[in-house]
Amino acid sequence: MGCSGGMMDNAYEWIIKVVTIDGYQDIPVGDEAALLKAAAHQPVAVAVEADSRAFQLYVGGVMSDPGCGDQLNHGVLVVGYGGLDASGAWPQPSSPTPPDPGAVA
Repeated sequence: MGCSGGMMDNAYEWIIKVVTIDGYQDIPVGDEAALLKAAAHQPVAVAVEADSRAFQLYVGGVMSDPGCGDQLNHGVLVVGYGGLDASGAWPQPSSPTPPDPGAVA
């Protein structure tokens, strides 16, 4: 089935109608304090520009390329903050297969 490049909000609206969740909350763009607060309590879905050169050439470790883009077209999951090398990275597993040690700073 797939998401066809859709955003997480569409999935949340469908889930609210079909399954039982109370809702979801959007975090303002660039509000790292709000993202940190949310990630301290549960995984947080975020969107990235997955077809940017930076993501296409990513091979692992902490990604801090400023050219990662802002044309959002793929969802990833923030599962925490810091820990890899104390650089303040947001761990983001990119697939449900074996653990992916990737992170975005």
